[in-house]
Amino acid sequence: MRFSVSYLAGLLFAVSSCFVLAESTEEWAKREMLVDPYSTGEEVVSEWMGGEWRHKGLRGKYRFVITKSLHANSHKFYIQWLRALEQGDEEVAYSLGVREINMVPSFQLSDVNCVEGDTCRIVQLKATHSEELTSRELRLDLYELGRYNLSF
Repeated sequence: MRFSVSYLAGLLFAVSSCFVLAESTEEWAKREMLVDPYSTGEEVVSEWMGGEWRHKGLRGKYRFVITKSLHANSHKFYIQWLRALEQGDEEVAYSLGVREINMVPSFQLSDVNCVEGDTCRIVQLKATHSEELTSRELRLDLYELGRYNLSF
């Protein structure tokens, strides 16, 4: 009987730990995606505004920010959706780091270009690996507020 009670208690502890871990992982993912590149402590290397987005009655411009990573000789890449306000001002409606680039920063980024005219729904940038010195073009397809698809 003691074995089954301690086994059951251990099982309940393990299951509850999994729920706590899943919840904290989800919260971490949210924080990572809603990061403001200007408050990371990283040096802003380049920023560029352009394009227009619309989503559920909201509209505005994109801002693309490249920062120098604190721990490596490489860059991180951020996208901000700036919302147009009535007085002509702008506020950040959504801001995220491109996880595929930022999780293991090992690229020097350059040549950020809008491919699709005024809307800027497709963005290309050049990524050069910091150690291997190989380059490739990256393509970001921006859709909806806070969503993108990255292809190499």
